[in-house]
Amino acid sequence: MSVQAGQDEQFTFVAGLNTEASYFTFPKNTWKDGDNVIPYISGKIGKRRAVDLESDWALTSRSITTAQRNTWAFTSGKWTAIAGDGDLNFIVSQVGRYVYFYPDTPVSPSLNVKSFTIDLNTYLCSGNTNTIGTAPIKCVSAQGRLLITCRDIDPIIVTYTASTDSISVSAVTIKIRDFEGVNDGLAVDQHPSTLSDSHKYNLLNQGWDSTKWTNYYGFWAYYPSNAQSWVYGKDSLDNFDRELLNKQDFGTSPAPKGRYVLDAFNQDRATVSGITGLAIVKETTRPKVGTFFAGRAFFAGIESTTYGSTVFFSQVAVDATKYGLCHQNADPTAEVLSDLVDSDGGVIPIQDCGEIVDILNMDNGVVVLATNGVWTITGTSNIGFSATGYEVKKVSSLGCAGQQSVVDVEEGILFWGYSGICSIGKDNVGALQISSITDLNIKSLYSGIPSLAKQFASGGYNAADKVVYWLYNRNLDTDDDTFPYQKTNILALDVRLNAFYTLSFSDSQSLPVILDVVVTKETLNQSNTFTVIDASSNNVIDSSSNQVTATIVSNVAGSKQWKFQTLVPSGSNYEITFSDFLNERNAPNKWRDWYNYNSTGVTYSSYLLTGYNFAPNGPSKRKQSQYITVYMERTETGFDASYNDLNSSSCTMQTRWDFTDSANANKWDAGQEVYRHTRMYIPSTTDFDDGYPVVITRNKIRGRGRALQLKFTANEDYDMRILGWSNLLYGSS
Repeated sequence: MSVQAGQDEQFTFVAGLNTEASYFTFPKNTWKDGDNVIPYISGKIGKRRAVDLESDWALTSRSITTAQRNTWAFTSGKWTAIAGDGDLNFIVSQVGRYVYFYPDTPVSPSLNVKSFTIDLNTYLCSGNTNTIGTAPIKCVSAQGRLLITCRDIDPIIVTYTASTDSISVSAVTIKIRDFEGVNDGLAVDQHPSTLSDSHKYNLLNQGWDSTKWTNYYGFWAYYPSNAQSWVYGKDSLDNFDRELLNKQDFGTSPAPKGRYVLDAFNQDRATVSGITGLAIVKETTRPKVGTFFAGRAFFAGIESTTYGSTVFFSQVAVDATKYGLCHQNADPTAEVLSDLVDSDGGVIPIQDCGEIVDILNMDNGVVVLATNGVWTITGTSNIGFSATGYEVKKVSSLGCAGQQSVVDVEEGILFWGYSGICSIGKDNVGALQISSITDLNIKSLYSGIPSLAKQFASGGYNAADKVVYWLYNRNLDTDDDTFPYQKTNILALDVRLNAFYTLSFSDSQSLPVILDVVVTKETLNQSNTFTVIDASSNNVIDSSSNQVTATIVSNVAGSKQWKFQTLVPSGSNYEITFSDFLNERNAPNKWRDWYNYNSTGVTYSSYLLTGYNFAPNGPSKRKQSQYITVYMERTETGFDASYNDLNSSSCTMQTRWDFTDSANANKWDAGQEVYRHTRMYIPSTTDFDDGYPVVITRNKIRGRGRALQLKFTANEDYDMRILGWSNLLYGSS
């Protein structure tokens, strides 16, 4: 019987995690299981750095109680191009009922929290009985201002004044024209002999006044119907003629309505009309989400049987005073200038839409994400959106689980549904298409995330690294779970590689806890102070004999950084700050999460489990291998005062044979260290430069079987950067 040999080489991991491949069809460049390892575009895979409180971190002074921690909403967002300054951004941090503002900088934003805050309770909407601060906010920037929407408050507009480093806040009241009127119990063409308050209101809302209907009644002994528009009773002298009006055949079509403009969510018809006794129609919640498009503000997401599937859009807004005017400017009952025009506002009901989770602008329209599907609102015939021309189209039945999971990525949108992560993009002809991006690679992993955890998942996109992070809580599986905003895991997507990978953190609430994620801008403002000199190079002295100096603020190039909104135990209460992956400590503390918090930290597991290799003769024949050569990146950065190397790596490789999934099969070995320098390096300086950037080891392996699987595990206190491996498998033909 002849012996066949097959060379297996693995030098790239760019395809990421794959939980869906079968035993016999495992894709190249992927791995079957793993955590806290990151694929790089260069092909290597490395251990994640420790997450820790940011450098020079500072805490809020909120004294958050355990009860507040368990019920409050914690979110983070961005306010960009503030007051028209393209270099000025703020990080917006919701801490329950309070909103904080931080400089958008990659270096310690918590150290420079702004002096101004917003108490959402100030803007609690009328009739709302919810505990303020338990619902998340959404932030949208436009015209240098910030729009904040939330279930329990009236929408608010925030304006920043740089000269005083202060903000002003104003509530937005969404106004609509009363195109409904009230139920007066009459048929449209019915002429009542008595005038009820309800019918009186309807006549007023249709353009009538008491003089005209009294005149009409005085001749006919009944009042006008809801079908009659008084302007059709004007004679050649421009006077109202009740007889001429009755010569017109109005049929059963309602007369134009809408003279009155109402607060959409507090419809007080008695006040606007002066007719006492009319019921006030109230909504006790407000739009949860908003966006800006085509020069307008859009609002949606009201928890209401009336407006739950409705989108409001404002008039074209040259200033913030028009953000709430969601109606046509001209009176539709007027004799002249009653037409709807392009720049008007309006209301769009989406008939088959469920609960609206988010709205956002994309390309030439607004995308509406609901629990039961996705809709678009666009202009007609490729013409820009206007009040006189738009169309609503359902593009998918794939719904969105939660607003915070929605991420704007390059020219598309990603969001979490209950069955998969969905992508909204364009096909080859420019039409929107929606598809699941998790079905072929991580469907099993995603399906294992609890539904409630998907609702509370939050995401962010780092455009510099082309990576999306989604944070979620692996333990959030019942409605009575406390502290739903705690995050224990990250599902990451490298958009360049289309590769998923996972990161995880301790779920101990005695340690700092990650709540949400935000990405800083690339640059930071740096102040430099210079001595002022005159034309003769002499120092300039002021009247008090002091040296005159000048401070110049300049932009310093950096890179976008992940910042995590973080809850920190403080005595018996909690405070807010930020954390990141930017610690510069030497090992082993470098690989301990939250070391800055208690000088002890907590370790985490980093490992990679490959797919199955059954070269050269397929899975039907047994095979074995004598050696595996492992290639790893050298990580040492230098030596300490005792010439102990700093930041070394350690990696244990374990072999598994025959598709086994448990050590009970006795097909797993105990593992061996595969990061070993071939010779001792004797330094002449504190730098570590042995001339070998790649650490290569030849490792003998034992066992045999039909397939070989490898598991690489990092030592908890050391680095691990795997470049690849090669081995020769032997099997009978």
